[in-house]
Amino acid sequence: MLHSLQLCPLGTWGQHCLLNCKCQHGFGCDPVTGVCNCGPGFVGQFCEIGCSPDQQMFGLNCAYKLACVANQTNAADIVTGSCDCNAGYYGSTCNKKCNAGFYGYNCTNVCTCKNGAQCDPVSRNMILFLPKCFIFLNNHICFIHTFKLFIKTETLLDLFKGTSQDEFL
Repeated sequence: MLHSLQLCPLGTWGQHCLLNCKCQHGFGCDPVTGVCNCGPGFVGQFCEIGCSPDQQMFGLNCAYKLACVANQTNAADIVTGSCDCNAGYYGSTCNKKCNAGFYGYNCTNVCTCKNGAQCDPVSRNMILFLPKCFIFLNNHICFIHTFKLFIKTETLLDLFKGTSQDEFL
């Protein structure tokens, strides 16, 4: 006697397709055995467990390692492995900081600091470069090396109330 393989509508299985699949996240099951066929990003008997970005895994059977730079990544896609970068970073693995003059999500915002001041690519705070100076025997000695002072634009304006913004920004 010849048995034919039956095809069941998505979500059903068994003789005459009378049993419902218990697979989650829209995945189907084998029409004969009812075993779930999990797609990329999910595992478990019923495809109920998503790959854990905390464990840096993604894809079919959660078998692939994410390449995202952890502290520069907002989220990672457990299906494709693509990285969603934090503000101030870009690149397929979020490994690049915004270029000078840009900040924010995907580095699409243009900094508006003036007179050579730069803005921090993550916070948009202004970065002022000031010389290191020390008083030595009543003389100021300034070194060529500089350090960065991060200051919010609004805070800087409060310090110089009554002075034109264009003079300092």
